[in-house]
Amino acid sequence: MISKKTKKELLLIISFLIFSIVFVTTVKILTGSFTYTFGSSDMHIYTAAQMKILEPELFENDVYFSEIFKTYPNTVNYFLAFLINLFGNMNMAYIFVNYLLFIIFWLGNYQLAKYIFRSKTTGIIFALLSAFGTKALFGTYWGIILGQVSTRDFVTAFVPLLLYYYLKYYKDK
Repeated sequence: MISKKTKKELLLIISFLIFSIVFVTTVKILTGSFTYTFGSSDMHIYTAAQMKILEPELFENDVYFSEIFKTYPNTVNYFLAFLINLFGNMNMAYIFVNYLLFIIFWLGNYQLAKYIFRSKTTGIIFALLSAFGTKALFGTYWGIILGQVSTRDFVTAFVPLLLYYYLKYYKDK
C-alpha cells in the first residue's frame, strides 16, 4: 500500500512533467518552431520519392534518381504520398505522421514500463519522461520536437510496443 505522502509526491512529479510538456509545446507554438523541418541529409531523397509517387512522370529521364528510388524502401513513401494527397499539404501530412508515431512510441513506453515495474504510476512517469524531445537515433527526434519522417522513425516508434508484446505474450509462456 502506498502512503498518502508517496501518492502526493508521485502526483507532484506527474503534474510537473505534464506542466513541462505543456510549457515546451506552448513556447514552440509561440516561437513558430512547431513546424516540420528537414531534419536529415536524406530527406531530399524521401521528398523526391514522394513527389514521384504523386506525379509518376517526374524524374523519368533521370538515371541517378531511378537507382536511388529503387534503393530506398518505398512503403513509407507510398504511405506519406497518400497522406500528402489526402491533406493536400506536405507539411500537414508530415506533422500528422510525427504525432501518430509519437503517440505509438509514448503508448509503447507506457505499456513497457507498466509491465516491467508492475505499476501504472511508473508507466505514466516513464511515458511522460519519453515525451520530451530528444535526438535519439541517427538524427531521429522524439517527443515535442518535430523532425524528419523516414523509415527509421517508423521502426523506432514501434520498438517499445513490440518489446512489450514480446515480453507479455512470448516470454511469459
